[in-house]
Amino acid sequence: MRYEEGVLAKGAEAVLRRRELFGLPAVEKVRVKKSYRLPALDEAIRAGRTRNEARMLEAIREAGVGSPRIYYYDPDGGVIFMEYLEGIRLKEVLEGGADGRVLYLVGEALGRIHSRGLSHGDLTTSNIIIHRGGVFFLDPSFGSRDASEEEMGVDVNLFLEAFRAAHPRWEELLKSFFEGYKESCPFWKEVFKKAEEIERRARYVKGV
Repeated sequence: MRYEEGVLAKGAEAVLRRRELFGLPAVEKVRVKKSYRLPALDEAIRAGRTRNEARMLEAIREAGVGSPRIYYYDPDGGVIFMEYLEGIRLKEVLEGGADGRVLYLVGEALGRIHSRGLSHGDLTTSNIIIHRGGVFFLDPSFGSRDASEEEMGVDVNLFLEAFRAAHPRWEELLKSFFEGYKESCPFWKEVFKKAEEIERRARYVKGV
């Protein structure tokens, strides 16, 4: 899909543009206004998600996991300026072929942020970038800095669902994801148990 010059991506929630800030390559993320919502409610939602995303990206970095540096953000305007990362999305990596090492790194990174009480909230293969051989998490606007085991289980379950739906031929590589997660999250058994419960609930609802 082609966008106008400077536009990196357009989605239902935001538009990302390539910018320069203080002489540094940057990404400007602007949250899209929703005409179907009351203006005051729309502003509150966009401001809340903008603020949470900026804070979550900083918290993820503090946990020792890659994420773009935040240069500036304006919750009221729904705008974030962040570091531009020259990399490739995990989704595209897997489409071109993959090895267990990448999935191990993803699992290890997720386990690390969970061990610090954080959750991502929308962990799919499109929200992970491989940059200079490392794993970087993007768009944690639905994440929590005081995450419950349920929220951590949702992270694991979402990732597994997205992975299996888009890359079924790489199912075997998920063993590496689990190994990496176990390495960095001391309470991995509880989180995996919760992820299994969430999957069972989802299957039950679909079957009703």
